[in-house]
Amino acid sequence: MKKALHNFGVIAICICVLAGCGANLSRKQQPRAIKGVLDLSNWNFEKDGPIALSGEYEFYWQQHVRPESFMAKNPPEADGFINVPGSWNGYELSGKKLGGEGYATYRLRVRLHEAAPLALKFLNMGTALTAYANAQELFSAGVPGKTAESTVPHYRPAVVDFAPQTNELELILHFANFHHRKAGAWETIQLGLAKDIHKLREQALLLDLFLLGSILIMGLYHLGLFMARKKEAASLYFGLFCLIIALRLVATVEIFLLYIFPAMGWELLLKLEYLSFYLATPTFTMFLYSLFKEDFPAPLLRVIQVTSILFSSLVLFTPAKVFSYSIIPYQVFTVSSCLCGAYLLLRWTFLKREGAAIILAGFVILFVTIANDILDYNDLIQTARIVPFGLFLFIFSQALLLSFRFSRAFQTSDLQRQELEKINLKYEHELAKRTSAEIALRHSEERYRALYENNPSMYFTVDEAGKILSVNRFGAEQLGYTVEELVGRSVLEVFHPEDQAEVLRQAQKCLQNPNQVFHWEFRKVRKTGELLRVKEHAHAVHDAEGNGVLLVVCEDITEHKRMELALHESEKLAAAGRMAARVAHEINNPLGGIQTAFRLVSSAVPKEHRYYHYVGKIEKEIQRIAKIVRHMLDLHKPGHADLNEFRVSEALQDVVALLKTDARNDKAQIVFDVQNATTRVKLPENTLRQIMYNLILNAIEASPPHGVVRVAAIVAENCLHVTVSDQGPGIPEAIHTRIFEPFFTTKRFSDKSGLGFGLTICKSLVESMNGTLELTSRFGEGAVFKISLPINASTSG
Repeated sequence: MKKALHNFGVIAICICVLAGCGANLSRKQQPRAIKGVLDLSNWNFEKDGPIALSGEYEFYWQQHVRPESFMAKNPPEADGFINVPGSWNGYELSGKKLGGEGYATYRLRVRLHEAAPLALKFLNMGTALTAYANAQELFSAGVPGKTAESTVPHYRPAVVDFAPQTNELELILHFANFHHRKAGAWETIQLGLAKDIHKLREQALLLDLFLLGSILIMGLYHLGLFMARKKEAASLYFGLFCLIIALRLVATVEIFLLYIFPAMGWELLLKLEYLSFYLATPTFTMFLYSLFKEDFPAPLLRVIQVTSILFSSLVLFTPAKVFSYSIIPYQVFTVSSCLCGAYLLLRWTFLKREGAAIILAGFVILFVTIANDILDYNDLIQTARIVPFGLFLFIFSQALLLSFRFSRAFQTSDLQRQELEKINLKYEHELAKRTSAEIALRHSEERYRALYENNPSMYFTVDEAGKILSVNRFGAEQLGYTVEELVGRSVLEVFHPEDQAEVLRQAQKCLQNPNQVFHWEFRKVRKTGELLRVKEHAHAVHDAEGNGVLLVVCEDITEHKRMELALHESEKLAAAGRMAARVAHEINNPLGGIQTAFRLVSSAVPKEHRYYHYVGKIEKEIQRIAKIVRHMLDLHKPGHADLNEFRVSEALQDVVALLKTDARNDKAQIVFDVQNATTRVKLPENTLRQIMYNLILNAIEASPPHGVVRVAAIVAENCLHVTVSDQGPGIPEAIHTRIFEPFFTTKRFSDKSGLGFGLTICKSLVESMNGTLELTSRFGEGAVFKISLPINASTSG
């Protein structure tokens, strides 16, 4: 590292000496213009070289004075004198300081040593210029107008030859600016023999091209290193930094970019100049961060990145008249960032971080040149722009550092390769010594792992805190997760919230009794929200550190539980059917005898007898009840209680067709309102028909002649809801509480006999299917019976 620092110091001194030689600075002190006059009568261009036309120029504000006007009897009077190089921003005129917008005329009279072919060297001016020498138009950059619309800004560094006829030179400059923050003669205008001035420009261009080529090659080289080794982010940021600096070199001073793209607009050129400055700071910061990631303060990195993005966005999305005002704040920000960087590099150097000393040396040189150019740009000092030299030395120092780091990396890699070869050779010998027993053990472990992962049982290991340590693939898939999603999570998350407290209690109990196997049944929740019924067998063990671990084997018993529940429901339904059939059977035998007896009575009673009508009416009622009982017996024959899938609308229509076989049932109109008509339900179909038969028959009997019985059915929330309403006299409030007493001993208010038995059967059958039967009625307003039955519904066409 010390040798690298020494070499870098030698190279820096050599470049500075070459730069000093290339400047061709004259030892003779150059005179300056005073009150608009520059006396060069003692200046020999052949011996003393070119001279900078610096000093006080006559200043004519808001005027473009033509050269012939100064030859008139009464030439215009100057508003004052202004220093060149410099801008008229802040120039005090009539007690007011001028801004950047406006137009003006500069005039300088030069007394020459002798008349000889001369040349003027112009750099960038702000922002449109026309130059006259001895009343002849000599040079123009853009179009200086008197308004923003008539002014065309343009940058055009150039060398202009001319031959004064006398030893007097009158230089008149027309300036205009309406598009930039600064205005006027920003740069020095140089005068000298044509051959010397052209030589100066050639030297400047050659220097720019040398720096451009060197920096560009270093940038592309390090980008290539990054492409070959993408882990080395430092190469990427350093390569980008070099490209940004190369862009700045061709977009400033001599503006070599205009030689490549002569039609490039002034606004675009200015944006490239500003962006190359605004992006250099964050790119170099990222370079430092990639080298010293552990020591670099992250907040400082974020501040520099965000600030640079904001300023760059301002350049991209606003005109030059706006974003040119951002240069001074960003220069302050850049200097502050440089100071922070210098402090960090100094600190890292004391901490002996690799490469910090080399970066610090190059950084100090760069910082001094940046400070010089900022002061020169703002007319606080009058020096040359030396940032290109500082940049070259700085970039060279970074390239030297990266080369040193890569060299060290290659050496380390070579040593590691050699060590790795030795280790590989050692392992090859060890592998050759493995016994057949070790190989068999490995195969056994692989078989055990395959069995563990694919066994159709769920295996879990859980620590004392309830965290899942491992789970086999089958177990994870049964719960809808991947193994990675479950490992590390709390085991309580896969249990039903209502079971979690009991799960925790049982787990603690199992951990406290490590010699006992525990069994329990709980509900687990899939990732999709579906519930699983599981039976688990748990045993507690201790790991190598003595911590308790639960080994759990889990069995899915969801289908088993579902079958048990279905069997239980089927048994309940069969019991209700048997009860209904038994009751109907018990009634059917004596009912046949009663029916025969009433036939004999009715045949014995003469038609003229006053009770003949009542006897006939009672006989018909007995016949109707007998038909109902026979229908019930038929419905509950073996095979009629099967669980079927059917449409509700079709079942209700079949019931009505059966009811209409009795002519008396035509006295009321039955109106259907069946929603979801295409929905199929899974229920004991004949049981539902029996319930609806009794409810609709009950409603018909309660309705007046030509009344309306309304039947509404809807499938909603996994339930079948059927409502049967009539227009009968209704049921008093006092009887509501007794309507559903055992065997329906309380009759309806209409006193239609035989209905209590049918409703008893309905209530029993509805409850056997886990349903509910509700009654809503007011005396005089009819009655509404509503049944709700849980179902399994599906939609079909």
